[in-house]
Amino acid sequence: MRVLLADDQSKVRSALRLLLEQEPGMSLVGEAVEAEDLLAQAEATQPDLVLLDWELPGLRTDDWLSTLRTLCPRLKVIVCSHDRAGFGRRK
Repeated sequence: MRVLLADDQSKVRSALRLLLEQEPGMSLVGEAVEAEDLLAQAEATQPDLVLLDWELPGLRTDDWLSTLRTLCPRLKVIVCSHDRAGFGRRK
């Protein structure tokens, strides 16, 4: 499975990259840090799956999915979200 990571935080991308590299049959085809880069890389690499940060800079939630579907009709998308203010905070 060809995977494209889309997250503006390098630590998150690094952790996901490490996990993907350990999975047989998974191939990382690119990493995007903003919406424009995501769309360009999706079109160029035609991934099977995008792991997407819901708060990716430049991403307008009203049209990103339809644009990705147009560029990559068979694409699967997993959207991730986290509370950036509380990320890593101890409770």
